[in-house]
Amino acid sequence: MVTAFGQRARKRDLIGSVSSINPGELRIPASNLTTALQGRIAGMVSFQRSGEPGADNADFFIRGVSTFGVNQRPLMLVDNMEVSADDLARIPVDDIEGFSILRDATASAVYGSRGANGVILVTTKKGQEGPPKIFFRGEQRISSATQQLEIADPITFMKMNREAILTRNPLGGSDANVYSLEKIDRTAAGDDPILYPAVNWLDYITRDVTTTRKFNLGLSGGGQVATYNVSGDYSTDNGLLKINPINDFNSNVKFNVYNLRTNVNLNVTKTTSLTARFNLNVQDYNGPPVTGSEAFGLALRSNPVLFQPVYEAPASQSWIKHPMFGNFGEGGYLNAYAQIVRGYSERKRSNIYFQLDLNQKLSFITEGLTYRGLLNITRNSYFSQQRTYAPFYYTPIQNPETGKVDRFQNINPETGTEYLNFVPGERDQAAILYAESQFSYNRTFGEHNLSAMVVGTIRDNVQTPESYTLLNTLPFRNVSLSGNATYSFKEKYFAQFTFGYNASERFDEKFRWGFFLLLE
Repeated sequence: MVTAFGQRARKRDLIGSVSSINPGELRIPASNLTTALQGRIAGMVSFQRSGEPGADNADFFIRGVSTFGVNQRPLMLVDNMEVSADDLARIPVDDIEGFSILRDATASAVYGSRGANGVILVTTKKGQEGPPKIFFRGEQRISSATQQLEIADPITFMKMNREAILTRNPLGGSDANVYSLEKIDRTAAGDDPILYPAVNWLDYITRDVTTTRKFNLGLSGGGQVATYNVSGDYSTDNGLLKINPINDFNSNVKFNVYNLRTNVNLNVTKTTSLTARFNLNVQDYNGPPVTGSEAFGLALRSNPVLFQPVYEAPASQSWIKHPMFGNFGEGGYLNAYAQIVRGYSERKRSNIYFQLDLNQKLSFITEGLTYRGLLNITRNSYFSQQRTYAPFYYTPIQNPETGKVDRFQNINPETGTEYLNFVPGERDQAAILYAESQFSYNRTFGEHNLSAMVVGTIRDNVQTPESYTLLNTLPFRNVSLSGNATYSFKEKYFAQFTFGYNASERFDEKFRWGFFLLLE
């Protein structure tokens, strides 16, 4: 099993609580890796708040929720490189070789305070000696809502509304909020859908099913000098919003993720190996100017019997080129459809990771001694933006002679617009440098086994958020020195010593360093 700082150990030799999972078990019909962890790892609490593409990351806790609002999530490392929850979510399952969870203090103590909430370790696939092997997998999936909310139909809605008001005020028959019996009867008869609408907003804005697809292509192989593993992954998830050609753009949810990963291992000498890893992750999101949960809430709050979501321009008003969204009275009612299709939002994220991993056997000094040097460089870029217009709202005008609607009156001619406005969103950039130097020792003397490790790390994180100040643009820096030693006798009796000595410049000089010690 993979343990702290990339060390490998037999499960029976472990004192700390370490869980592992076969990567094949994570292969589920979903594009998000974090959703595959639910119910598969003992001791992990995981739940998903939303199924909207691009916002479907699951929240998970390894050691419970002891600190609300700060540092709730575990430390996540991919090939010993710290990543965010979103980075972990977008790792293709086909690229994973090992997946381990360090659950207790004994297993994660070498990470010091950063491992206080547990540690997730992911290792990616390496190339194997042999002729080139090509791997390809394609998926086409159909997705639908897991459950549908049952709401009252428009006729029942009016009857219950009328009953509620008249129960409190029996003389409130003339109240404008009380739906007349004539309106109820004519709406039920379906005489005129424009004058007597009956709108199911959820059905109007959403569809029953959508499609998602995923493709992965990999190439691996090599010889005695070098081995390689190269993979590319593409996935696209579509939302459940209906597409209407009233606009020249698409406001439905579409989330594309592109991954490129290369692992190249060079055997420089018989005792020296060098691994170069490169990963590019690109995420493109397009969707409505509101989130999926907000769109659902808007549909539930919109009145189903006052107006249609949108009207078609009659021949007498054929000069109108913009969408004619419905409303009532002075236009103060909520039109969920207008709020969803009045524009679109974009989110772009690009992550680049580069790593050099040097491994040197020091058996010429003593048998079982090795050295490892690691250098990680990370570049992250993110921005979001919206382009929206102010909807024009219309109400039908009934012809007194024919009793039919032959034109529509513009309720807000001064505030509506026919052009897309630009609304800037969040912007964030980050440059992260991480270096690690490690000595490890593992040797067996008859029935005695001794293993030890000492590692020093340094991490520098510089961010430039959208609202930058002098303080939030200063680098975050962490330094640590940690190690452990394990002794076993006859593979039955074990003793372990673990320590961590960590520092952050964010604390005052008197409290900058923290020491963690475990004896078992």
